[in-house]
Amino acid sequence: MKVITFNRKRRNAGIVTAAAAVLAGFLLGEDVRTGIAALLFAPLIIFVWGLRFSVSGERGSVRVRRIAGLFLFLLSIFGIYACTQLIVNVGHILYIGHVKILLEMALVLLLVLPLFAVTGRMRLSLTAASAVFCFISLVSYFVFRFRGTELMPLDILSVKTAMGVSGEYSFRVEPMTYCGILLWIVLVGFWYAFPPEGKGARAWLRLAALALCPVLIAAWYAAGSGIYIETWGNNGSKYNGYLLNFSLQLRSEMEIKPPEGYSEEAVRRLEEKYGGSGETPSGGGQQPDIILILEESFADLSMLGSPVRTEQPVTPYWDSLEENVTRGYVLSSVYGGGTANSEFEVLTGNTMGFLPYGATPYQLYIHEPSASMASWLKDQGYVCKATHPYLSGGWSRTKVYPLLGFDSWSFIDDYPQQDMIRDYVSDREMFGEVIRIWEERDEDQPLFLFGITMQNHGGFGYDGEGYTPCMKLEGYSEEYPDAEQYLGLIHESDSAIEDLLSYFEQQDRDVIVAIFGDHYPGLNIRFYEEIHQGPFDTLDEQEPEYAVPYVIWTNFDRESGDTGLISMSDLGLRVLQTAGIELAPYDRFRLDLEQVIPVWNSQGFYSKTAGGFIPYREAEGEEKEWLQTYRIWQYNYLFDSGGRSDILFPE
Repeated sequence: MKVITFNRKRRNAGIVTAAAAVLAGFLLGEDVRTGIAALLFAPLIIFVWGLRFSVSGERGSVRVRRIAGLFLFLLSIFGIYACTQLIVNVGHILYIGHVKILLEMALVLLLVLPLFAVTGRMRLSLTAASAVFCFISLVSYFVFRFRGTELMPLDILSVKTAMGVSGEYSFRVEPMTYCGILLWIVLVGFWYAFPPEGKGARAWLRLAALALCPVLIAAWYAAGSGIYIETWGNNGSKYNGYLLNFSLQLRSEMEIKPPEGYSEEAVRRLEEKYGGSGETPSGGGQQPDIILILEESFADLSMLGSPVRTEQPVTPYWDSLEENVTRGYVLSSVYGGGTANSEFEVLTGNTMGFLPYGATPYQLYIHEPSASMASWLKDQGYVCKATHPYLSGGWSRTKVYPLLGFDSWSFIDDYPQQDMIRDYVSDREMFGEVIRIWEERDEDQPLFLFGITMQNHGGFGYDGEGYTPCMKLEGYSEEYPDAEQYLGLIHESDSAIEDLLSYFEQQDRDVIVAIFGDHYPGLNIRFYEEIHQGPFDTLDEQEPEYAVPYVIWTNFDRESGDTGLISMSDLGLRVLQTAGIELAPYDRFRLDLEQVIPVWNSQGFYSKTAGGFIPYREAEGEEKEWLQTYRIWQYNYLFDSGGRSDILFPE
C-alpha cells in the first residue's frame, strides 16, 4: 500500500489556488517582486495540494506513526509561527532564540488545543487557529506601515477611529509578507492531504489537550516575566516574536497596580508641599486669549540627523519666526498616529510613560470630571472651546471634552468644507474657523480655544483630486513619493500658519497662539534611515523621531527664547506661564521635576547621570525617586477615583 499518492482533484485545486495566488501577487503586491515570489511558490503549492497521505494499513508500527505524527504536528506549530513572522515582514524566524520560539509555539497551541478539544478535528483546529494568527499579523503589518508601530492589544478600542481614515491608505503587501501568506497556503494544503478524521478524536485525547493549556499558560507566565516588551517600530517582532510581544503587552495592560510607595499618606505629603497658592508668573494685567493648536503630523525631519534636501524650503515662514516667540521641540509619546495621546499629555500634564503601551486614556481612563488645562483656565474666568474638522466620534472626544472642562466643541459637520486637501479640511479652512470662533467670543471673558488640524493626517499615497504636488526631493538613493507628498502638505500648513498669525498680529486684544506637532508621520523607514545615515538602534537614536516642533507666539511684546527639547506634558504649563496665569499644583511639581529630569516620554527619560536617554526601568538614585513621585501623582489622578485629591487636582 502506498503511503503517498497524488490526487487529480487535489492537484487541480492546487493549480487553481496557485494561479489565484500569482494573480493576487501581481495585483496587490507592492511591486513586481511580490508576483515573482508567488510564481516561485506556485510549484510548491501545486505539489503539496496534490498530495494524498495514507496512514492506515500495516506499513510501519503504531509507535512509529505516532512519533511521526507528533513530529509533523510540532512542525506545523512552528510553521504557523514562521508564517506570522514573515507576514509582519520580519525574516528573523530563528534569530529571537529558542526560548522565545518555544513561547511563540506555546501561544499557538493555546488556541489550537482548545479548538481541538471542542471539534475533535486537528486539521480543522490548525487551519482555524492559523487563520486567526495570520490575520492578526497581517493587520499588524498594515498598522506598522501606516503609523510606524505594530498592532497592540488596546488598538481594538480605536477601530472606529481607524476605519474613519482607512480610505486614505494603500493596502499593498511587500514580498516577504506575501511569502508568509503563501507559506500558510502550503501548510493548509499539507494538513488536508491527510485522510478525513471521521467522527473526531476520542474524548480522553480532547481532555488531555484541554488539560495541557494551564501548563502552557504557567510556562508562558514564568518564562515571559523576564522578557522586556519592545515598543519601538517593529522591534517587538524582531527581538521577541510578534505573538509573544503582543501577549506580553496584553499582560501588562491587565496589571495596572499602585506604584511603589503609593499611599494616602504619600498623597497628603504632596498636598502639603504643593497644595498652596503658587506665584503668578507675571503681574496680573489683561488676561490674554489663548489659542492652542495641535498641528497634525507636523514634524521637522532634519531632527533625525541631516537637513532634508528639497528644491525649495519646506517651512520658510515657521523658520523665520523670531519676534515675540518661544520655540523649541516637544517630545511626543506616539509615532505615526495616536493624536489623542498627545492631546492627553498637553491638556492634563500626565505622561504616557507610566501607562500600558498602546493605551488611549481618552477611551480607557477619563470617565469622570478631571482636572486639565481647560478646567484650570475655566477657574480663572476663561470660556473654553475646542474644534476639530473631522468626525466627532474619534477617540471619544465628545465624551471626554466636557469631563476636562470644555464648554463647547465643534467637528466637521460645523465646517463649510469648501477648502479640501486629500478629502480632509485644509489647515486654511480650519484656521478660518478659529478666527470665526474668536470673533464671535464674549469680549467680557477671555477665550481658551483648543484646535486640532486634519490636513496632514497619515496616508501619503493620495493620487486623487484636491491635491497638487509641490515638493521634490533631491539627491536620495531612491524615490520617496510619500515623503514628497508629506513635505508638500507641511509646506501648505506653513503658508496657512502665516495667514493665521498675520491676522492676530493686527488685533488690539492680547492673543497667544501656541502651535505644536503631535507626532512624526509614518513614512518609508528607508527614507528616515537615509536622513539619519543608518538604522535607529539605540534609544538615543530613536528619541529624535518623537521630537516635534512647537512655537508660542504672541501679538504683544515679550522676550523671545528657545527652550530646546521639553516634554509634551509640560507644553501646557509653558503656555500658562506666557499668559501670566498662576500654575496649578501639578504644573508646579513638574517644574521641580524638570530640575532633575529635563524631559521624558513613553519610551524613557533623559538621564543627566547617564548622559542620554534610558528606559524607566534603569532609573536609579534621585532620578528614580522623582519618577516614583510622578507616578504617585498620575496614579492618584487616573486610577484612585475614590481617593483623588481635590487639592492636587482641583476640578
